[in-house]
Amino acid sequence: MAREDLHFRLRIPEDLKNKIQVEAERNHRSMTAEIVDRLSDSFTRRLSKNAAASLVDEIRNIVLGSHIHELLNDEVGQALMDYTVKNGLSDRGALTKLLEQALKANGYLKESEAS
Repeated sequence: MAREDLHFRLRIPEDLKNKIQVEAERNHRSMTAEIVDRLSDSFTRRLSKNAAASLVDEIRNIVLGSHIHELLNDEVGQALMDYTVKNGLSDRGALTKLLEQALKANGYLKESEAS
């Protein structure tokens, strides 16, 4: 961090400070660098989350405008059919559920944001 960067005091719980310290050591950087990196990453994820939401909308529009099985290769199409039957879902419901699970697993969607 450059000496010209803003300097301010921050209160955080001790257990969070300890986690930051452990991760900073693991990543071979200062606690300040660790905090700045994590904060910067949270903004990048927010942008990625917005991009993911746009992608979901685009996929939804494609699916609603065509027969979904025409968009998939045979193996993926069969897997989707198996999933829909097993879970009693429509193609649209299955695709929505699978996309939500993938987005949650990758940190782009929180539980409360799922439809």
